[in-house]
Amino acid sequence: MGDAIITAILPYQADTQLVTTIKSGIFCYTNGNFAPWRTPHDPLFTESRIYSAGLLPDGKIAIGTPTTASWCSTASGVFSTI
Repeated sequence: MGDAIITAILPYQADTQLVTTIKSGIFCYTNGNFAPWRTPHDPLFTESRIYSAGLLPDGKIAIGTPTTASWCSTASGVFSTI
């Protein structure tokens, strides 16, 4: 992750958190290590800054960028624009 600016840290699995960054995408943090969280929408999250992220009551993740708001299922990593 280097010097990436973190915008949110969200629970993901028992031993893993999702870490969103303003311009470097989304990462999984497990046991002290960061690994990219790969989705088909990675270009959106590196080209358009992630300013906010949060966990919705139904377990989906909301991601906010200047141009879109997106949500995804944590199980599948498939995003839909809202």
